This record gives sequence, structure tokens and C-alpha cells, in this order.
Amino acid sequence: MKNHTVQINTDRMRMPVDEKNLFDARQAAYENCNSHSTAIITILVVAYNRLEKTRRCVESILKYTKGIDYELLLLDNGSDDGTLEYFQSVPYEKTTVWTISNNVGLSYAFSLAMRYFHTEYFVSVSNDVYVTENWLKNLLCCMQSDPAIGVVCPVSSHVSNCQEVDLHVKDFDDMQRKAAQFNRSDPRKWQERMRIITIILMVKRAVCDAAGTIDLGFYHDFGDDDISARVRHAGYKLMICGDTYVHHDHDFRNMEDKDPEQFQKSLAMGRKNYREKYQGIDAWDDISNFELPMMQLLEREAAYPQKPEILCVDPRCGTPVLQVRNMLRAKGIMDCVSSAFTTKAKYFYDLQLVTEGNTVCDRIAFFPEHYREASFDIVLLGEPVNTYPEPIRVTENLLRSVRKGGKLLVKLRNTASAQAFLNLLGIQQSIDGDMPLQISEAEYTQCLQMMNVKRIHQLNCVQDIPKETMEALVSGLQASKICADPAQAVQRMNIWEYIFLIEK
Repeated sequence: MKNHTVQINTDRMRMPVDEKNLFDARQAAYENCNSHSTAIITILVVAYNRLEKTRRCVESILKYTKGIDYELLLLDNGSDDGTLEYFQSVPYEKTTVWTISNNVGLSYAFSLAMRYFHTEYFVSVSNDVYVTENWLKNLLCCMQSDPAIGVVCPVSSHVSNCQEVDLHVKDFDDMQRKAAQFNRSDPRKWQERMRIITIILMVKRAVCDAAGTIDLGFYHDFGDDDISARVRHAGYKLMICGDTYVHHDHDFRNMEDKDPEQFQKSLAMGRKNYREKYQGIDAWDDISNFELPMMQLLEREAAYPQKPEILCVDPRCGTPVLQVRNMLRAKGIMDCVSSAFTTKAKYFYDLQLVTEGNTVCDRIAFFPEHYREASFDIVLLGEPVNTYPEPIRVTENLLRSVRKGGKLLVKLRNTASAQAFLNLLGIQQSIDGDMPLQISEAEYTQCLQMMNVKRIHQLNCVQDIPKETMEALVSGLQASKICADPAQAVQRMNIWEYIFLIEK
């Protein structure tokens, strides 16, 4: 019996030639292999029922996607509500309709489309998302601004991961009017991220070839986290376009279309699988440390040099590094040099991907051996200073690395918090990180003043304690008569951390 032979025609292709860098080499390989379609973008909508939302989603794409040649791929994921018939009636010439006979999960449908699209860019739009004026043009502007950018997403309503913008809309028409005003391209509003939620995802074909498509092992939650990690590990940046708003018609906070018990099981399984795949890295604790109070203090500062040098100490995987850069970008400072120092080796690789300067892994006691005095304009300590041995010495060493006029940001864990008090009473509370050493806010402030710093700005971060617990604490202190003002004492106990911005 004769074997079946398949011939692959490569007559129009050429051998690879030298390129300037890895990104250019990947792009050249895509251009060498593509089918020379006139469209540059494939827009995918996957739908499983929810016909009315799907209809409004597709109609918004047809109405607000102007000036860009695109193909529309509509994938019916086994619906039984007329979705397939609607897709077949869509009045757009470059439309392809796929149908899957039985819904076996969104991941399968999504990975199928990502394997077979042939344009330069792929854009997935969730079928409960309504796009807006200039949405695609703005995303493409960001994507094409830097060959190292691999994935781009807009901001929206009803989304987590600090990607949410509330335009306070009254109805659909009001949303579109306000979005049209909002969607004015502005590179200062772009943010680089470690992780993205892909209600809309724009990705390059070259990125899919380098990083892969969908890991079907993440059929539960954390698929976005996984693809974010793989894109970053392939050397590309993930960008959130803060100048582009779309509307997400899904009330995820109230478990719309979800069974709460099944959802929690899915989260637990996905989080566990992510930790196993990425050698102990936690998708939330190690990546979602946005340090928003620290950023709030930095944003208030008026003056920064044109090319600041930044050092983040123990920023876990590196989100604080990116957050400082994003803060500077918002102020019009596009060029900076960021470095990182970590005391935990598991973060070393991820930190190398987000820093232009040096990344060092060592014990905190050896920090002074790696940096000259007065080297940085901004130094940020990611873990509470009193979770280190000798917190005052750590502060002094960090301060020495700051230039005159530069800023040091430090957290101090409140060891007299309500959480700590409840632990002392035997009412076990969860502990985030290492147990802190006992040093009060007043004692730490006094030590800073003795270091002759120019200015200290402080911000108190409160924790979310149930009202009943707060009332019980007040009652207990009143009964014990150990303090003159129980209510004020409990307010101090409500503080979780003290944030200090220290100017040298």
C-alpha cells in the first residue's frame, strides 16, 4: 500500500535573513508565511446563547469599526437560541461563520480560532461587550508604537484587575456619547501590566507563534493569567489602553450567569494549577500587588527628573516596577531606567523581564554592596519594613541609595491592628506574609526624623473589619477601662499599614 504524500508549497517563501532583533525576526517570519490577505485584522466573536447581547455586540462592531480593513469571524459555540441563524445573516462581506455542534467550553472555541486565523492581528471581543467609536484605531495605535508590545486591551465597565472605568452612563446611547469623548488617543494613558483580563484581546500573529495560544488545561479560571505569563516570558509587553473605553454588559460582582459554589471551585482549581505550572508563583498575591496607596503618594509629587532611575526592592514579580513607570508615563515622562532587588529567588526571572537596569537577588543585609550611594530618584520597598530583621538599618541603607530630592516609599505594618489583637485573643486571623516586628508608627517616624530627611508624608491604610467586630472591640475596651477613649483606640486598630513617602 502506497503512503499518502502531502506537498507543502513554499515557492513564494524565502530563507530567513538577519534582522535587528528577535521581535523583527518573528515579524519577518509571519510576513514570509502569510497568505497575503488584504485584511490586517481578524475580529472574533464567540457566542453561546445570549442572542440579544450578541446581536448588540456585533452591531456595535459593524457601526464603530471604521477605516481599518478587517475580517469578521463569528463562532457559534453550540447555541440553541437562534445565534447561528443570526450570524449567517450578518451583512458584512468579509464574514466567516463557524459552528460547533456541542459546547465543550470557551477555551476550546477560542483556541480553535487562534490556531487558524491568518491576518497580522487577532482581536477577540466577548459577546457581552459593546465597542465604541475609535476603539480599534486606538488599540492598533498602541500595538504598532513598539515592536515589543504583544497584547493590547482597553479599559471597560464591570471588570477587575484595575482595568475598570466608570463613565456613569444612563443608557446605551449615553454610553456611546461619553465613550466617543473618552476615546481620544493619548500614549500617556497606556499602562504596561503583568496580567490582563481579556474582555477584548488584541494580539499579534507573531506572538501566538512564539507564546502559543490557549493552554486547554486552564478550562476553568486563570486562563487569562496563564496567557499573560506566556506572552511576557516570550519577551513581549502587555498593555492596557487607558484611552479606549468599551462597555462590558456583565455584572460579574453579583455572579451573573454563574453558580457561586462552582465559581469558587473553579477559582481554587485554576489558582492551584497556576502555582504548579509557574513554580510556586501565585497569580494574585505575587502579581496583583499594585501598591495603590504608594502610587497615590507618588502621583501627588509635582517634580521628577526627565529620565528618572527607579529601584524596587522586593516587588515580588514586578507589578510595582510597572506601576511606577505607568505613573511617570501619565505625567509625560516616557523614559526611565528601572532596577530591582529581591530576597527571593523565585521572583528573579520575572523581574528581569520588567527591568531595563540590573536585577539582583541577595539577602537584604547585603543590599549596600550592590548599590552606590545616591543612585536612584525613586526607591520603593515592596514588603513592610518591619517584616525584615533590623528595620531601621534597612531604612538607612535604602535611604543612602536615594539621591538628594529623591523619594523613598516604605510600608510599616501596624502591629497593634485589630487583626493582631484578635490573634492575641485566640481568634485566628489570616496573616499576609512574615510576622512583623513590633515598632509603632510614632517610633518609626521619630527614627526617620533622626536621619535628617527633608520631608515625611504619611498615608494610613485601613482594613475592612466587620461592623460587629468593631463594636465588640469597643465594648471590650470600655469594660476593661484600660484606655480613656475606646472608640479612638479602635480607629487606630483599624489601620492595617502606614505608608511613608520620605524625601531626602
